[in-house]
Amino acid sequence: VLMAEFGIAETGSVVVCSSASMPVLLNFLPLHAIVVVERSSILPFLDDYAEIAGEMAGDSTTPRNVSLITGASGTTDIEGVLVKGAHGPKFLHVVVVGQ
Repeated sequence: VLMAEFGIAETGSVVVCSSASMPVLLNFLPLHAIVVVERSSILPFLDDYAEIAGEMAGDSTTPRNVSLITGASGTTDIEGVLVKGAHGPKFLHVVVVGQ
């Protein structure tokens, strides 16, 4: 289970930041990634998160790693065969909590 810092309504993405309690590999290793995001931290547009990230960079409070996750990863080989979960979770479940 991952805790997202933010959700992005425009793209259906979640923003997961690394920390001592949130290792980077949790974003990529599980077959099913379950991400919890607070309703109050869902931003309307990706630009809104870019502004927050710029402020964090100015304050030197940027996390070591930030992952923007938009659905399960996928890749297509040269013959056009789609492989889901090639670079991360095969299934992404987002749970919105709060009011």
